[in-house]
Amino acid sequence: MKLLEKILVATDFSQSSGYAVQTAQALAKAFGSEIILIHVIPKVPDSLVNLRTVRMAIRERLYDLSGELTKAGVRAVETVVEVGVAFDRIIRVSERLDVNAIVVGSGDRAEGGAGHLGVTPERLARKASKPVLVAKAGATPVFKRILCAVDLSDPSRRALANAVHLARTFQAELAVLHVAESLPELYLTAATIASEAQSKYQRQERRAFAAFLEAFDFTDVIWTKTVRQGGAPQEILNYVREWSADLLIMGSVGRTGLSRILLGSVAGKVLREMPCSVITVKSERARTGDAPT
Repeated sequence: MKLLEKILVATDFSQSSGYAVQTAQALAKAFGSEIILIHVIPKVPDSLVNLRTVRMAIRERLYDLSGELTKAGVRAVETVVEVGVAFDRIIRVSERLDVNAIVVGSGDRAEGGAGHLGVTPERLARKASKPVLVAKAGATPVFKRILCAVDLSDPSRRALANAVHLARTFQAELAVLHVAESLPELYLTAATIASEAQSKYQRQERRAFAAFLEAFDFTDVIWTKTVRQGGAPQEILNYVREWSADLLIMGSVGRTGLSRILLGSVAGKVLREMPCSVITVKSERARTGDAPT
């Protein structure tokens, strides 16, 4: 069963999108996937540019890029040129072509460090129903250490199913992290009560985490599980850096029940830091089939 049958790769021919293409190439070769390259031309007045000429030039560049991917061993490559707002057109094409995932660069501004995620990848992660892989500039396209952060919600269940399959395919190490956030001190009056409540809460979270993991088959995967206490965004970021993860997978809408067009607060804070390449998963999973694996 394939994890990724069709991968939509957004490119603006920048250095950042080059990393997205490299990452998609590695995925496509591993899973026998088809790559669809998309470039979105910003809508400008006809008096300023000859749109037909621009389209032809873009198609030539995409043709050259598709040729490079084919020579590298990618099974099939298609190209799409759209006009409009980048994230909106990418989402529309991803749904029309029923792709399994969207791959996009983090943005050239992100090359200098954390906190500079580009507008298009941020909006794709926030609004696309498809899994979105944001490839960090300069990051390795072949994953050896995959971290999956779960909050025990359905999106994180889908995220872990993808993480297990990716880890198995790339023969990567997998770490599954659950952060049990501290109970608000406002609701805990006496110190003794607070300590007892926190301990009880931690035990409940550990039991729920263990039950959550029982649904997954980790055969042929080197993996570990960890529970940490604290604020989820910071603990996830800390773990990525301590463990030197090169890919983070997480559900982008969790137990808060927010609309799926909104990026969950935890995923949003982590994405703004971009500690490594990140996959966000919402209502759809990248793999075909329904059972966890």
